[in-house]
Amino acid sequence: MLLGAQVFFKIIKADQIKINYSITLQNSVFNYIVTGGLPTADDKLHCFLLSEQEGLENLISKFWQLESLEDESLNLNSQTKLCEDYFVNNHRRDQTGHYIAQMAFLKEPSCLGESKQTAIRRLNSLWRKLEANPNLQQLYRNFIHEYLDMGHMEQVFEVSEPTVAYYMPHHGVLRPDSKSTPLRTVFDASCVTTTGESLNTILANEGVIQDELFAILLRFRKTRIGLISDIKKMFRMIFIDEEEISKRSVANRLEREHR
Repeated sequence: MLLGAQVFFKIIKADQIKINYSITLQNSVFNYIVTGGLPTADDKLHCFLLSEQEGLENLISKFWQLESLEDESLNLNSQTKLCEDYFVNNHRRDQTGHYIAQMAFLKEPSCLGESKQTAIRRLNSLWRKLEANPNLQQLYRNFIHEYLDMGHMEQVFEVSEPTVAYYMPHHGVLRPDSKSTPLRTVFDASCVTTTGESLNTILANEGVIQDELFAILLRFRKTRIGLISDIKKMFRMIFIDEEEISKRSVANRLEREHR
């Protein structure tokens, strides 16, 4: 039986029986209650202290490793190392200074199947959604025109289907609380083709080969003068080699009559 402290003094009676210095029988409405503590057979206390001291040489070595800001190779797995080596060996810069990179493929792009019909079907579904939301539709138009005006996308007039092509569906995520990017457009490179492959499954795209932010900040402190800038749309400033553009076509429609 468990009783709260609020009823304890209501159930006890006046008389007590002392058994020894630690045990008392307290009379109550339920008969005598045994209270107190039992002595242990061994009252000795044992205290142990274990101390391990690391050598001064190891401590100094760890200190210098922690404080070192030298550019060291990242601990990359095989796929991220492949991505870094592929970029180093295959990138170039155009006359404006833009980087032009090639995509690192794990499989031959010819394994991609037909993707145009899926992209068009999802585009038509997206357009119906935009027609029901004029605000979202206008934001989407602005997004498309921005890509065209900045040269990050161009309209393709296909006389015949290219040998290898991947049509990439896209959709918008509306974020009304964001003043800078109320609409975030997501390009779905994981949309599978008729062969079960997608652009993401044949690309080496695992892992991050950039330094951690903490290392970048420490390296920034090494020099007396630091230059900072707000680089807008940084990753879109890296162009894809023209020979590979057909592998990542984007299904798009600006006007209703372009269906």
